[in-house]
Amino acid sequence: MKITMTETTNGRQENRVPTSLKAYYSYGRVEGVGVLTDISYSGAVIEGKSKRPEIGTPIVLCVYMVSPRGFEKVSSFELAGHVVQHNSTGFAVEYEDNHDPDVRQMLDDAATIVASRS
Repeated sequence: MKITMTETTNGRQENRVPTSLKAYYSYGRVEGVGVLTDISYSGAVIEGKSKRPEIGTPIVLCVYMVSPRGFEKVSSFELAGHVVQHNSTGFAVEYEDNHDPDVRQMLDDAATIVASRS
């Protein structure tokens, strides 16, 4: 059964999925790795970084997901966006095109993987 992001969450955090996926990111000449702790159809939160890009900075995220069934290959997705918020240990990104069906499908796939680990 395929689980969408809406079905895995509820309340105020509707359409958000808590994750702990390693995320690679780049902005300008800076590259780094953080932990994607929250995803939604419109954006994501990256934690584990003391140095944060300035708000408004264009950024690219690349996330690799391993299926809960070991025989399936790793899938990856790349998301472009810009930094919209800082917190004490990371930053939030809003995607450039959150209506792209491919982006929504990739995020639903991530939700399915996260739900299967619970």
